[in-house]
Amino acid sequence: LPASPLELFLQYVPQSLVEQWAQWTNAAPLSRDGPRARRARIYEWRKTSTDEIYLFLGILLYIGIHRESRLSTYWSTQQQKEDPIHLFTRFISRDRFQLLLQRLRIFNTAEFQPGQPAQPSQGRGRGRGQGHAQDQMPDVYRKVNQWSSHIQETGDSLYLPGSDLTVDEAMVRFTGRSLETTTIPTKPIPTGYKIWILAQSGYCIRWLWHVHGKGPYALVPQARPAGAAAGKLALLTPTQRVVTTLVSLLPAATYHVGASGTCRKDSGIDEILVAEKETEGRGIPWGDIHCIPTLDGEVNQFTWKDNALVLFLSTVFQDGQEVIRSRRRPAGDTAAKKAARQVFGPDVRKDLPIPRAIDEYNHKMNGVDVSDQMRSYYQYNHPIRRGGWQSVAWNFLLEVVVVNSFLLQLWGSPGWKKVKTHYQWRQLLAAQLIQRFGPLAGGRRLSRPGRATDKRNISIPWEQHRKGSR
Repeated sequence: LPASPLELFLQYVPQSLVEQWAQWTNAAPLSRDGPRARRARIYEWRKTSTDEIYLFLGILLYIGIHRESRLSTYWSTQQQKEDPIHLFTRFISRDRFQLLLQRLRIFNTAEFQPGQPAQPSQGRGRGRGQGHAQDQMPDVYRKVNQWSSHIQETGDSLYLPGSDLTVDEAMVRFTGRSLETTTIPTKPIPTGYKIWILAQSGYCIRWLWHVHGKGPYALVPQARPAGAAAGKLALLTPTQRVVTTLVSLLPAATYHVGASGTCRKDSGIDEILVAEKETEGRGIPWGDIHCIPTLDGEVNQFTWKDNALVLFLSTVFQDGQEVIRSRRRPAGDTAAKKAARQVFGPDVRKDLPIPRAIDEYNHKMNGVDVSDQMRSYYQYNHPIRRGGWQSVAWNFLLEVVVVNSFLLQLWGSPGWKKVKTHYQWRQLLAAQLIQRFGPLAGGRRLSRPGRATDKRNISIPWEQHRKGSR
């Protein structure tokens, strides 16, 4: 690992990339939408710099930890004496921060002018046709794809995936106008951008943007294979195509890949097992396993009677592989649960056999869920109204960088004392970004927040002060 936590963060957000962001931001035309107020803050726009963008990222991390209901509260001078003084306000004014939030671009705006066709990708790809595949993406994903690809490539140099990987969907909240948002009422985030993620114990290894459309490549047109592989992929269900595509994007190495997971009745599973599911296993004893291999013998198809009948597919596990686990007697008055309670008798808990495939799935299927939880704890929580790409950039990609870097130093052997909690890691990164790049940003050198309770006015030398407005 690099020499310090900040250097590890900068591996994912390198200076060369941020210099491009500064150039694209400074070259971007001003918005022409609607008449402006006479004293609109956009008239105060001046060119940004690499140091100021790093300061901006540090403030985003800080705001996720120290939450206020309104952004303006961080700069308020009307607070009570027991309220905190946010030290980043010494380096940047409220209007300047909101201008950056509005104007910062991490993509070349010349390629996204209204009515202009998509231009071929100039970035490095991981396979043939990568530029053409990227051109099939909607604009909201093309705008963040360069940084997204860099994060994944950087992860390849720092982390080698092991066994027991997880593929699942994640949601990035965005409730504005966008053709690419998805609504899933049962999710904690019901509306937003849907992303398919390959992860291990919370560490995100690969991800694909979910794209609406028709046909066999509707979910992942940006990763459409060529030749014979395309024909095989077209025969799979949408979810199976996502899994196959994500696994194919792993770093070049020798992997013996197998897959296991639950499935639906319309997934192509054997009709006999579908008929059992139609009746919810009525008449099948609790704990009964029924296995039917596919004709080519590569996939085992299971039903297992638990509290409900479970449909399961696996290319790894075979019939007859079982483990003993302590099970809790189910509560409830349904017919299925009454049948299950007969197995337990008077015992509240009992050691019972379950299929090894089910046991492995239950214990290792939460790799993406762990990442979702960690990203949701301290992410930037204020409304984003300036384009859906900002939600993907700041509430997904930036959060992936923070979570992945935290897990790397926690699992690895860093040159500093390991940071044990996610909260402390975010605090450390935010503090180092603000302290290192704040004095260099030149956004604001007026140090005093205008409150008598500020005891740290000497933290910035007087020669750096200049008169300025909030």
